[in-house]
Amino acid sequence: MLISSRIELKPPSLEWVEPLRLALSESYELHQLFLDWAEPDPSLLTVTATMNVAKEQFERKEHELRFMIVRREDQALVGSISLHVRDVSVPYYEIGYWVRQSATGKGYITEAVLLLADYAFIHLHATRLEIRTAASNDKSRAVAERAGFRLEATLQNACRTQGHLDDMLVYSRIGHEDMIPEIDLVDISPEELDY
Repeated sequence: MLISSRIELKPPSLEWVEPLRLALSESYELHQLFLDWAEPDPSLLTVTATMNVAKEQFERKEHELRFMIVRREDQALVGSISLHVRDVSVPYYEIGYWVRQSATGKGYITEAVLLLADYAFIHLHATRLEIRTAASNDKSRAVAERAGFRLEATLQNACRTQGHLDDMLVYSRIGHEDMIPEIDLVDISPEELDY
């Protein structure tokens, strides 16, 4: 588990299936704009299946390390963030995230990105982190920029947003030395997460 002053990043677990299903249902209108996997009312069966895949990948430390973003004060699920394993020989990872509709605009995702980036640089010895987002996704672009990621490339016509061609922006962080120290990291517990 990774902990900062306001949030905890918790590994995937079946205890989060129903809160996750509710968060996804609540947030469909927001998510369907940019996330092709969004569905209006995901079934318990579907969410359980994806959680089981996330647990297996997390335990094997391959493909994707998915975390539930949990608000510390009331243990409410506010979103999800993942560290996608792109190349462990580099090591190189990509960060993906989403927030539930009722938790937007509160800085939880930026805090989660900073916390996960810190973990990746310090404990996984990452040399490269990326965030990719559609050019039209202003909120996701703002998160990347607030977290100190720099725009590295624009991939023209590389994705679709609501059926229309859109550019894909590639943001990157190349090292830990220029991390933004504005998040109070209370504790990072890498024992269960290290490769």
